[in-house]
Amino acid sequence: MVNGVSDSLSIMGIKVFPTVILGGLDSIVGAIVGGITIGVLENVAEFFDSQYLHVGNMYDIAPFYVLLIILWFKPYGLFGTKDIERI
Repeated sequence: MVNGVSDSLSIMGIKVFPTVILGGLDSIVGAIVGGITIGVLENVAEFFDSQYLHVGNMYDIAPFYVLLIILWFKPYGLFGTKDIERI
């Protein structure tokens, strides 16, 4: 039996995915800025959900909405670099 893997790791993986993609896959500074952005966004979404919206668990899906909006305008993330391939 493997005791090193638990189900709670999936929750962390779901939170890490929008953070890394938002900052850019090839930028460490982008990952840090993305992490701070997603953390603040989750707290703001939880506040608005508990005070005004009453939708429930809005803080879980708010990072994915912001991820879609930012990737729509900047497909490589906030700090990602556009790779140019020549044939």
